[in-house]
Amino acid sequence: MAKLTRKLKQKLAPKKKEPEKKPGKDYFLLIVLFLTFIVMLAGWQHLDTLNRILYLLLTLSLSLTYANRHFEMTDRVHTIIERLGIGTIAFSILIFVVICYNQFVR
Repeated sequence: MAKLTRKLKQKLAPKKKEPEKKPGKDYFLLIVLFLTFIVMLAGWQHLDTLNRILYLLLTLSLSLTYANRHFEMTDRVHTIIERLGIGTIAFSILIFVVICYNQFVR
């Protein structure tokens, strides 16, 4: 009887959840973020307004991606940062298309 009770307790008891693994350090993301920032700073005087906006948006997008992966946030803030990241990427693609149009089609 004791064996049966012990088996029933094991089946009915909630199983322990495995702790979530923390994400890696994202060295590649940090390197790309750093290089984008360095190119933006080094070429600031040589870049026109659209290229400056493009580099600012790319740096912001990479920063938001890093923050989204590594900082503890509420679900609401997590959703806002995720949407901001997608918005900045979409806007930077639009700016890139405008730059290409101005440079090659005109």
